[in-house]
Amino acid sequence: MTVPQGSIEVYGNLKIVVTSFNKPSRIAFQKGNTIYVSIKARGYPDSVLKYIIAHELAHLAVKRHTWRFWKIVGIIYPEYEKGKEKLLKIAREELMRGAKVRFR
Repeated sequence: MTVPQGSIEVYGNLKIVVTSFNKPSRIAFQKGNTIYVSIKARGYPDSVLKYIIAHELAHLAVKRHTWRFWKIVGIIYPEYEKGKEKLLKIAREELMRGAKVRFR
């Protein structure tokens, strides 16, 4: 089967696991074909959740945040900048409340 241009093929089973992390500042990460999302993200707006998943899916193809990585994020979720900006706003609000936040 050929993969259409602008697509990403995921081999094996892709799992999304909602869990709590030892690092409270972490929102999500990807390891193998599993995306782990923090339970605290459950209250985030849809645009932020879509951005988080698109971001982690892009890491299946590109590990670092290069121009190619961001291009893939944009293919998966064309409005990713809206979700990214909302996530940054949430992170800033959490910082003002004294929470430790890690955002790349």
